[in-house]
Amino acid sequence: MHASRWRVWHRVGYVPWFVGIVGGCAVATGLGAACANGGSGAPGGDDASTDGASPVDAPTGSSSGAAGACDANTATDWTNCGACGHACTVGDICNAGQCQANCVSPQTLCPGQPGCFDLTSDMHNCGTCGTQCIPPSGGAAVACQASQCVFSCPADAGVPEGGGPIVRCDADSGGAAGCFDLTSTSDHCGSCAHRCPAGQVCSASSCCPQGNLYCGSGCIDVSKDPSNCGACGASCPSPAQCSAGKCTGYTTSNPTAAFLDACALPGKTTVLANQGGGWTIDPAGLRPLPFTFTFYGTAQTQFWLDNQGTLGIGPSGTIFTPDGFPDCKGGGDPTTTYPSVVAFGDSSLATGANGVCFATTGTAPNRQLVVTWNGATSQSEAGSVLTFSIVLAETTNTVDLMYDIAAGTDGGLDPEVSGTNATVGMQAKHGATLVYTLYSCHAAFLTKTPWDVRFTPVP
Repeated sequence: MHASRWRVWHRVGYVPWFVGIVGGCAVATGLGAACANGGSGAPGGDDASTDGASPVDAPTGSSSGAAGACDANTATDWTNCGACGHACTVGDICNAGQCQANCVSPQTLCPGQPGCFDLTSDMHNCGTCGTQCIPPSGGAAVACQASQCVFSCPADAGVPEGGGPIVRCDADSGGAAGCFDLTSTSDHCGSCAHRCPAGQVCSASSCCPQGNLYCGSGCIDVSKDPSNCGACGASCPSPAQCSAGKCTGYTTSNPTAAFLDACALPGKTTVLANQGGGWTIDPAGLRPLPFTFTFYGTAQTQFWLDNQGTLGIGPSGTIFTPDGFPDCKGGGDPTTTYPSVVAFGDSSLATGANGVCFATTGTAPNRQLVVTWNGATSQSEAGSVLTFSIVLAETTNTVDLMYDIAAGTDGGLDPEVSGTNATVGMQAKHGATLVYTLYSCHAAFLTKTPWDVRFTPVP
């Protein structure tokens, strides 16, 4: 006889006074029900082990009815722990289908969880079984202390906007618990649970409309404020503008280069000769630029001309309609916001026999496109002569306005020719916004000295 069989017989033989046979199962008084066939731990009832040497991975719960089954809760039954017939060692308990030693204070048993747990410090059973300590938002460190879930915040998270310390906000403050930067958190702006209204954001601990930042004394629209362009204190050099949070435009200076006359350069092209007052477009329309020219941040490859001192820059569809006077600081007419350089926008001018000439000079990458209105006159004073040029520079993308004035028969400059009603400068559309860099807007211009102006794009 095998030793294991002998042990079964031996044990049964020595305790006949509390064993009876009922319906095929051996009933041990005071110990609960056990399978007559030994369950999965004792195939055929011949090898039932009661030493509890190792847990059995098996489905837990009550099992009955099928062959080799028992009417027992295998999740907690000491004599059928994890499977029918698998008994735990005397002194152990059955917990979650596994045999384990009983828990010793301060540890305790948590039903359904194998093992013993200290409810004063266990992160998954804090205070009571099943209570988990979950870290709140904001990078908090969480722990179970004295049966309570507690969290702490870093002293400073180094948030770029504001850069202030992260503050702990508990649930009893009226909002979600966690660690928050009160300078930039819309649900905790300036203090815990202080929520910004819908459509507003938190900036420097103050609620501001979307797209604004709190800069010193109030909320500023940093998308268009030239003193706070894109960020508080980020100013644009005058007279550049702020558009979509970026500085755009040009600074102005007075160049010292000698006057350039396209009509005197080799390879010149002449258009618009003897064109009277009123706005007349070069019949050729758009012409190719000799090099790519960046204008208000956009690379351009075409240009067009008129008789009123205007060089338009841009693709098809940007040529203005007849009598489309330059917008001059936002007049609101969409037909006049074309991208252009205006050297002398005044509808009283008329071109002479030399018309408007243009030519390219220099070598790449330092070429220049020169456009000259040679011998323009005023309708009110034919004796006054005005010759001026627009010069576009490759690579630097600067724009020069150059003037060569000759006195008429009256011995001086006619007020109209000197620019009593002149528009001088540049304009373009930046998204939906008109951007401009003006030197004169319907005002006297050529009474100033020096007359020449250089527009240099902002970095």
